[in-house]
Amino acid sequence: PRRHSGAAHPRPVTPAPHCGFAASPPPAALPPRAPGDFGGTGKSLAVYWAARRIRRQERWPLEMRPPMLLNAGGDLQIIGPAIPAGGWQIGIEHPVTPDQLAMVLNLSVPLAVCTSSIRRHQWMHDGRPVHHLIHPFTHQPGGSGLLSVTVVHRAPTWAEIWSKALFLHERHGIAAAAARHRLVAWWFSADGRWGATPEAFSSIRWVHPDFTLPRTTR
Repeated sequence: PRRHSGAAHPRPVTPAPHCGFAASPPPAALPPRAPGDFGGTGKSLAVYWAARRIRRQERWPLEMRPPMLLNAGGDLQIIGPAIPAGGWQIGIEHPVTPDQLAMVLNLSVPLAVCTSSIRRHQWMHDGRPVHHLIHPFTHQPGGSGLLSVTVVHRAPTWAEIWSKALFLHERHGIAAAAARHRLVAWWFSADGRWGATPEAFSSIRWVHPDFTLPRTTR
């Protein structure tokens, strides 16, 4: 299967609009010349621009455009008709074990796929584990109980934003948040379980035996 890496690492300093947070707290300021990691957002925007440029190519009429998959470090965009085999096989990176897949999806429509994961960017600070996905209210690592969240959307930029917004709703709140915003999403939690929105189940082709599905999820 085609590997989909969940390596997306921006540091949000203000809440994204319309992403499920009710208020706007004072923004966190970075000092001058401080390093900032906008990797995930930058990658999804690059995919968006590349897809838009391809769609505008006049030498490829819509009916003649071949199926394509753009991949910028795991941020994906499917373009064109379904491939003859029935769809693209998209592998979601295992949130714990390197070089393994946690799930394989089959997608046959032009959609973008983005994952937010803490596998690569987590460390110890003052004796407690922290990671790079910062909650805009607390300015602290958020998403208690979750390891990774994957979202599909028409635009890769919004798939990236929503994967992070859902992650910050934590394990006990992610299903309700995804339903409220009518998102298609899959997630893996630290207790060895996985979940998905009702619309997402039909795309699943395989799940790693490390993870189980709670009976209440479907």
